[in-house]
Amino acid sequence: MVEVEKWGSTGRMKSFRIHDLMRDLCLFKAQEENFLQFVDLRNRDEPVESVSFGTKTNVKPRNKVRRVAIYANHHVSDLLPFIDNGEGSLRCLIFVNRGVEPRKQVFKPLFNRFRMLRVLNLDNMLTPSFSGKLPKEIGKLIHLRLLSLDNSNVESIPSSIGNLSCLQTLNLAARMKRWEVPNVMWKLQQLRHLYLPMSYHVSGKCLRLTNVSNLQTLLVVPTKYLDVNDFQQLTNLKKLGICVDKNIGRIFHNPPSVRFNCVRSLHVHNEEEDMIDIIPVILSYPQIYKLELWSPIIKLPEDYQFSPNLMKLVLGDTYLKDDPMSTIEKLPNLRVASIRRYCFKGNEMVCSKGGFPRLELLEFFAVFKLKEWKVEEGALPSLCHLRIRSCRKLSRVPDGLRYVTTLKKIEIENMPREFITRVEEGGEDLYKVQHVPSIVTFAEEDIRDTSSDTEDES
Repeated sequence: MVEVEKWGSTGRMKSFRIHDLMRDLCLFKAQEENFLQFVDLRNRDEPVESVSFGTKTNVKPRNKVRRVAIYANHHVSDLLPFIDNGEGSLRCLIFVNRGVEPRKQVFKPLFNRFRMLRVLNLDNMLTPSFSGKLPKEIGKLIHLRLLSLDNSNVESIPSSIGNLSCLQTLNLAARMKRWEVPNVMWKLQQLRHLYLPMSYHVSGKCLRLTNVSNLQTLLVVPTKYLDVNDFQQLTNLKKLGICVDKNIGRIFHNPPSVRFNCVRSLHVHNEEEDMIDIIPVILSYPQIYKLELWSPIIKLPEDYQFSPNLMKLVLGDTYLKDDPMSTIEKLPNLRVASIRRYCFKGNEMVCSKGGFPRLELLEFFAVFKLKEWKVEEGALPSLCHLRIRSCRKLSRVPDGLRYVTTLKKIEIENMPREFITRVEEGGEDLYKVQHVPSIVTFAEEDIRDTSSDTEDES
């Protein structure tokens, strides 16, 4: 009834799925115990004149409703009076949206009505009526622990957000628009997790983080906004995303002035595409398990300069002159490696004998210049899963794959038809991969599965 859908690179479960009967049972029991109520407006086009909780129809909310989830439509603003019983009991309000655009203002009535909220999730909410500005009334929700506006069309946050002294998680993640973020994060002393937009402007020279020493997650902060002293006080950080520029030496030194031993996940992005020296950054985080590099770098660090604990590595747009495989194949605990886009300027990569001793997943995604990939006998002794996507110049799978007896699944997506036919029945390269139980190919809109593993069908 419950099964793991995705495992993380560190061996922890990332997501799971449940049978629809189990879901129905959970929702029924949640409503029966008054733990959670939910409202589904997705198939309603008429204005809301009553509220229906769960599978019941036209039922008034029970007293002391604490948690409500709403599948929203454009009439969602009409619903708010019906879930307020006048006692201020609501503690958690979650909007489940898929780009819904309400016809009326939502935020102001919501902020004025539900003053006792602890959790407010407004992900994907589209509200053009106030021109992308979050109303200052948000500052009235002084009991909030979590506020999420992930992928909404908000562009400006009022300084009154600094009044939310109990806030522990603030999610402003967005990719498409440039935000205006007030320089008041230092007031949120209970803050644990801060997710900032990919592109934003902060008043003042630096983003003040003076009093947020409890911060564990910080994504994404440009190094140009970092105050060195404030940044060095964030000793409890576990997950960090930074956007670097050519002045990165102001923050990171070789040898490091401060080592962040608690950080387990590091994401480095470069918006200006300046070539940077990444080695001082890597040396500052000696205990990381996950590393993503999305920046042109002068040189890849030597294998001994990486964290010995590194389990997942993503290299994208690094524009390396030398084949990165010769370095990363020596990382003793690497389990997931993803090579993406302009990671490498050359056209040939080689996995050497004995390389990648613990690697389980290897991915090539849109490596535009890659023409040939070689695998020597004895390389990749633990590989289970191989993905090759959108590498249009790669002509064939390597001969050495026939020695990788641990390989269980190969995914080939958006590759030339000639590449795919080579590994299909009767193809020239079938002998290289015929021992693999599952080979799944996606060519444009055509989906073909040549899996020989029939156990999954049960």
